[in-house]
Amino acid sequence: MRRLVVVAAAAIGAALVWTTAAVAEAAFRHGVGVHRPLNWADLVPGDRGRYAWPPFAGAEHEVSDALIDGIRAAGFDFVRLTVDPGPFLQMKGLRRDRLDALLGAQIRRFRARGLAVLVNFHSNSQVRAYRPELIFAEESAPPFKQYLAAVARTAAYLAAMRDPAVAFEPVNEPPYGYDSGTAARWQRMMEALYRAARAAAPTLTIVVTGAQGGSRLGLALLDPRPFGAGNTLFSFHYYEPHLFTHQGTPASDGDARVWRYILDLPYPPQPDQRRATIGQAEARLAADTGLSGQDRARLSAMMRSVMGSYFDAGWNAGSIGAAFDEVADWASKYGIGTDRILLGEFGATRVAGQGSAPARAAWLRDVRCAAEQRRFAWSIWELNGPGGMAITDELDRNGIDPVTRDALGLAAAPAADCRR
Repeated sequence: MRRLVVVAAAAIGAALVWTTAAVAEAAFRHGVGVHRPLNWADLVPGDRGRYAWPPFAGAEHEVSDALIDGIRAAGFDFVRLTVDPGPFLQMKGLRRDRLDALLGAQIRRFRARGLAVLVNFHSNSQVRAYRPELIFAEESAPPFKQYLAAVARTAAYLAAMRDPAVAFEPVNEPPYGYDSGTAARWQRMMEALYRAARAAAPTLTIVVTGAQGGSRLGLALLDPRPFGAGNTLFSFHYYEPHLFTHQGTPASDGDARVWRYILDLPYPPQPDQRRATIGQAEARLAADTGLSGQDRARLSAMMRSVMGSYFDAGWNAGSIGAAFDEVADWASKYGIGTDRILLGEFGATRVAGQGSAPARAAWLRDVRCAAEQRRFAWSIWELNGPGGMAITDELDRNGIDPVTRDALGLAAAPAADCRR
């Protein structure tokens, strides 16, 4: 992606004309998700519906200055700073003002160390009233209207910083759009979010996302013409195949119930690895004493099916490249430069199996190279945290996992690395 330089031109009637000029630079090329400081807020003890004050005060929300220095030293140029919008929706008056100040303080910490900051409203299911399934269920309902107001306020606050290295992504992974009706609804809702942010912040870089969890398939359903300003980026997330990227993760829905037993999926998978890999997963399942015989048999059949499909598909760099070509073709169809495409999240769990590290590194490298070869910017998920994809191990660790760093080409010339 070209370094974005955005300046406002004069208003002509009700329209705004946007140009690029070498007045100020903001690099959003190689990023990392930072999820701890302003997400999963603390709750009032015994009350699952109210946020504590202050909502981000515990040790689990800390990211040390040394770790931020480590991000920059590793070669990242921006952070995707996730923000739980729940407290921003619930708090009123002086506390609400202080939340803006808290956000500003976090942004300045990263900016002081030379990192651009993409602020992302990143809803979670912690408090029922602010679950994304509720906020984005109906465009005319109060939850979405309140969210729109929060987006406008935050966009105005960020714009007031007058820093081209600060950008705003109003939503993360919309949970709808898997049918024509909700896909059309998401188009309207994304347009409303964009209008709210753009009216409050004409010069701010804004990131737009498609439906279906912000996936490439959801982006392909989005009509980008209402978001035509030059200071707009288009995002998609990539976690394919899920069986590989989420192996080892405890989950309770559908096929995901078998992920916890799978720790050593090879990538790219080879036919001669199939029997042993499935056998190892079967052994872990058999050792789970918390299952009934009926549940174990059901999960065993499910696991053989999904793992067999993984080997049959033969995932490799070509598979990933073909998927990314679909995104590039979508951009070309609408005259959007691929330097305006952001691979906003990708990652894979760092599990303890013997073969997991080189397989994960190979997948990360193939995804990163597919993005860079098409001039997409990217942001890996995530810096630190409990989800299994963290690229550091400890809250106070100052360095990035070297296997991850090398797979991302941060210690070498990326172009040469991707030709190997």
